[in-house]
Amino acid sequence: MTRLQKILGVLFAIILVMAAFLYLFNWNSLRGFVEHRVAAATGRTFHIEGDMDVSVRWHPRIVLNKISLSNVEWSDTPVMMQADRVEMVIAPFSLFTRRISLPALRLEKPVLLLERNAKAENNWTFGEPNSKSNKSVVVGNMEIDDGEITYRSAPDKANVTVAVSSSMEAQTNTHMLQVTAKGIYNDLDTFAHGEVGSISSFEDLSRAYPIRLQGHIGKTELEADGTINNPLKFDGLHLNFKLSGGSLAELFPLVGVPLPATPAYNVSALVLQNDKEWEFNDLKGRVGSSDIAGNLTLSRAQLPQSITANLSSENLDLKDLSGLVGAREDSGKVIDNPQKALPDSPFDFEKLHAANAEVHFKGKHIVTKKLPIEDMTVYMSLKDGNMVMNPLNFGVAQGDIHAMIDLNANTSPIETNADIVVQNIRLEALLPDFKSEKLNAGRIDGHAKLRGEGNSVAAMLGTADGQLAFMMRGGSMSKLTVRLANLDVANSLAALTGGDKNVDIRCMVTDLEAKQGNMFVKTMVLDNEKSIISGKGNIDFKNEAINLRLDSDPKDTSLVSLRGPIDIKGTFKQPSASPDIKNVSGRVAVAAALGAIAGPLAFIPLIEVGHDKNTDCEGLMEKAKAHTGDDKGGNKMSMLQPQVMNQTIPVDGSYMIRVKL
Repeated sequence: MTRLQKILGVLFAIILVMAAFLYLFNWNSLRGFVEHRVAAATGRTFHIEGDMDVSVRWHPRIVLNKISLSNVEWSDTPVMMQADRVEMVIAPFSLFTRRISLPALRLEKPVLLLERNAKAENNWTFGEPNSKSNKSVVVGNMEIDDGEITYRSAPDKANVTVAVSSSMEAQTNTHMLQVTAKGIYNDLDTFAHGEVGSISSFEDLSRAYPIRLQGHIGKTELEADGTINNPLKFDGLHLNFKLSGGSLAELFPLVGVPLPATPAYNVSALVLQNDKEWEFNDLKGRVGSSDIAGNLTLSRAQLPQSITANLSSENLDLKDLSGLVGAREDSGKVIDNPQKALPDSPFDFEKLHAANAEVHFKGKHIVTKKLPIEDMTVYMSLKDGNMVMNPLNFGVAQGDIHAMIDLNANTSPIETNADIVVQNIRLEALLPDFKSEKLNAGRIDGHAKLRGEGNSVAAMLGTADGQLAFMMRGGSMSKLTVRLANLDVANSLAALTGGDKNVDIRCMVTDLEAKQGNMFVKTMVLDNEKSIISGKGNIDFKNEAINLRLDSDPKDTSLVSLRGPIDIKGTFKQPSASPDIKNVSGRVAVAAALGAIAGPLAFIPLIEVGHDKNTDCEGLMEKAKAHTGDDKGGNKMSMLQPQVMNQTIPVDGSYMIRVKL
């Protein structure tokens, strides 16, 4: 036997002895060592109650039976994790680093509790933040048999249990994790079912894993189908996402994105997520009766989070936006106050400070019951609680309204400054109840400045200071309408029997001044070729009360004219227009007395001689312009949100519409 053969024989014998030793070695004797190492790595107590076995290879396979890991001290549940059986392949050298590597892991009946307390502390952060024992565990190919994960979170008001099991998708030969979640999230009943691709390669965590989920949180239904790049961190989403529910406002407590109360909605989008950046592309769907489309980006890289959106609607029903002014509950239910017309629900300060936002919106066709609004364009900026809508533009009655609103929620009550410019609104389009041949050609311009303090629309208008002026040159209106405004019986009957003809309008001027929500008439004149109609009184926004009187001074002679003023009174909710009965009945009584003495003389009190005079239209218009500041270089202003206008303009407009001036 040569020397080399002797050496090889000795080495072979040593290997046989070592193999026999490892085969016969009682690995349970190392349980204490393993428990100590895991405890050092996690800062928690670790127990192996069953047997322990090791298959020696380059990457050893370790089998542990009946294991448990203790929970944090503040938890009421002493055990965070337990499993009937754990099989793992371990990279041995990673035990001496801060990143323990498990290329393969199989768990049988694992039970895991993830928990957050009222202080937002969690139980899945191991060790002290700066401790040398603060290690991370990275898992490669993972299989779970009959697992259960429970998520409890005091801040989220959540208690959700997720059943998890591994499966193999036959068509793609892909490992999947089947998940079914049940429980409570944000105090809402929660259910979700679906599957997520199981991690199949420790070396490649960046590839796309399939994910398919559907379920609900309260009344919010969701569906997601796509991929995720890193299931361990739930990062790198690429999903076709569908969402529906009773109101967009119900999403705020779930995802922290401040959205207004709306009617029922159904939207879809392609969701792209990378770390703290979220993109919602090809967003489309319906909110109430309105369609919606566009793109939205959400960044949570800083506080507060930021939102950028570019949205549009082909057919926008204005009432679907009423939640913006507090006219809906968060559930989407319309708030109907039988006594009040103006919304008095307070704005949500938390939402106004929950995000910074830049939103572009275009409504191409507007649906309303009362106002002839044609389109809408708005740019809204929200930064650190200060919301500015500029521009807020509407196409109305073939003209335009250009507006700006500045709402500062950094004060309580909220400070609001609002301006509006009205340009070229056609009178006949503004009053569609009148036929165009009876009312036409007049174009209305106007300017308003308002400043108020309040946490609701009603409070803002109820404290408003400012000026409003509207004016019109030219145009024509029904002679019958003018006669009836003067209660002119004879000429009205003539117009009814002989045909109604138009009379030319010289001008219309309305100039109001607001003080603490009370708008007083400074000037209210409608001058036409047959009469001058003037108004006085006030509109009280604080109490939603109307107190106006319209008088007509005829320019021609009428043999039978009752000439009674018209009083417009009541509330915004129930306005009314009626003649002053005392004035009318007095003239009728005198006529009756004269008739008893000498019949023909009875008509004398009813004869209206008329006055051949015209209003100084130019002077009134210049005065109104000066009142609102338009004589100092232009009017670049706007009023209030579209809903406010929808609430107030029909009321304001009803002064003319109901009286038919």
